[in-house]
Amino acid sequence: MDRIEDEGTRGQYEATTLDLRTICQWLVRLVPESNLPIVFHVLKEKAVIQIHEASGDEDPATPLELRLLPLFHTAKNEIFESGFETSFDQSVAQAITSGGKEALEALKALIERKQIPQVPACKALEVIGAMMDSRTEAARMAFLKELLRHEEPLIRYGATIGLSYMNAREALDCLVEAVSRENDTWVRESMSSLIASIQG
Repeated sequence: MDRIEDEGTRGQYEATTLDLRTICQWLVRLVPESNLPIVFHVLKEKAVIQIHEASGDEDPATPLELRLLPLFHTAKNEIFESGFETSFDQSVAQAITSGGKEALEALKALIERKQIPQVPACKALEVIGAMMDSRTEAARMAFLKELLRHEEPLIRYGATIGLSYMNAREALDCLVEAVSRENDTWVRESMSSLIASIQG
């Protein structure tokens, strides 16, 4: 049986007993960032199905999560500026447009498990809110609304910015409700400012 060896920790793992999430974590830790997209592509194409079937884990990483992981990890040191679209923004929008609700659920799972850096995750929430895609609008609204309750202030901030882009009364109502319970001063002030701006 094939084995994956991590010489740094001298650990040995039988491939058939590893769930996909564990393999992703192992790769992100050991593989140079520049090679991550290629490695994840090979894993997805050659090994995902077999490993997924062999794993007894109740909550394995999904193929969509595998596709999103390298995108966020290669962007962890990127400097994002409001109003300037980057290749990261385009990739996030494309992933949500093509994957729809399933892609949003995959991203939410990665955020909740803290498997992706917070800064690009925050930027992704802004991108998701700003997308002009009526087909995914309801799913994107629900996704951002849920993340207004996330434990991390930066994620709540990203959800706030994302909702501020959505031209819907529901988005404003979500922000008004959220600001009343927000305990982080910076996020609360951002919410209040955006609410005032939306209300005109």
